[in-house]
Amino acid sequence: MRDIDASWLACFVDGEGSLMLVRDVRPRNQGGYHYSPVISASNTCLDLVEHCVELAGGYLVRVSRLPPKKTAYYWRLKGRAVARTLEAIYPYLIAKRQQADILLAVRRDMVNGCRPGRRSTRLTMKELHFRQTAYWIMKALNARGHSSTP
Repeated sequence: MRDIDASWLACFVDGEGSLMLVRDVRPRNQGGYHYSPVISASNTCLDLVEHCVELAGGYLVRVSRLPPKKTAYYWRLKGRAVARTLEAIYPYLIAKRQQADILLAVRRDMVNGCRPGRRSTRLTMKELHFRQTAYWIMKALNARGHSSTP
């Protein structure tokens, strides 16, 4: 990604987006959950949201709303592309830098904890605790009314 595109995407994510650690209920998993890093952003301007898809990949969701509200468009990025995109936009992030640090650490933990040849491997208690702690920290940072800047 070119620097100018990375800076544009960082500004859009800082202002209109969210960096999340999504927790899905998976009763068979150790701890009962699966954690996934996600980048998302929304706007009523389709061109802006489509530009996110062009720059980083992911997918777009259209949500029709009753008048007088405008149709909203959501961009969502999951999987390996999250780390690649965060590394590109990280130098330009301001408001969401703490969240980016946590998601990058979780992604490193996921890669380091991967056992070759096995898709589903039980986490160690240390790995499980790390992901659970990261989830709750992200939840607090993303709470409405929270300001990560002084």
